[in-house]
Amino acid sequence: MIFTLILGVLYFYLGLFAPLFSFIFPFFMINQKKKLKNNYLKFNIYTYILILLSSFIANDDKIIVLIFLINYAIIQSVYFFIKKLNNFEKIFFSGILSSFNFLIFYLIQKDFFNKNLKLLQEVYINYLKFNEQEVINYFKFFKSNSLYIIFVYIFLNVLILYFLINKEYFSNLKFKYYYLIIFIVGIVYLKYIGYNYILSNLLQITQFTYMVYGIYKAYDILKSKLKNRFLSSSIVMIIFLISPFIYFLFGAFESFDLKIFNKKKV
Repeated sequence: MIFTLILGVLYFYLGLFAPLFSFIFPFFMINQKKKLKNNYLKFNIYTYILILLSSFIANDDKIIVLIFLINYAIIQSVYFFIKKLNNFEKIFFSGILSSFNFLIFYLIQKDFFNKNLKLLQEVYINYLKFNEQEVINYFKFFKSNSLYIIFVYIFLNVLILYFLINKEYFSNLKFKYYYLIIFIVGIVYLKYIGYNYILSNLLQITQFTYMVYGIYKAYDILKSKLKNRFLSSSIVMIIFLISPFIYFLFGAFESFDLKIFNKKKV
């Protein structure tokens, strides 16, 4: 088990310093369930303790390490313990909970994050010679949409994770219509009451999720009708380039599970 623990720590830091590979650590951890069985909980505890200890030894930013550790614990917990949700909903909730984890840490350690964002902004302006006004506008955009941006990052990572764990999870994905309530409440509030950071970001999160669901359903329907993956993918891509919003509408429509496009001829 010692070698497996060391691998777990290495995979964590690989994900931490190479964000595109963040799915590697939870993929490794989840896969140990079959191998370790009754020792799985101990393995998780020992791995997380080792990561925390190594972050102190290496003098890493403890806040960043804690954020990622909690995020990975959320992803594992949703995967194993929330049985009533289908896999697409699990991916959605993993993204939502992880995003709010970032938000909570930001509110607790606002000075730490603002200081680092300011330093990063100065790097872009003074060392990389980016246009100052463009950099300022970009960071303003990031701060006002940070919950949504973090969600997209987590969502895509967990999507890849679930695909790697078992491709069969993607044969019958479902996303229910009642999540549209978040979108409707967000639209009404922002239009008639005023700007709200959380509702504005939740609105974008819901729209993005239904858009992804719409892309999946469109590809699934086209593949079954055309019997050609390349042609189906090409049509889906062309429509996306024309207007991604079409997929949000289609995803929202398909969430009612009316099965109009899947009716069989008698």
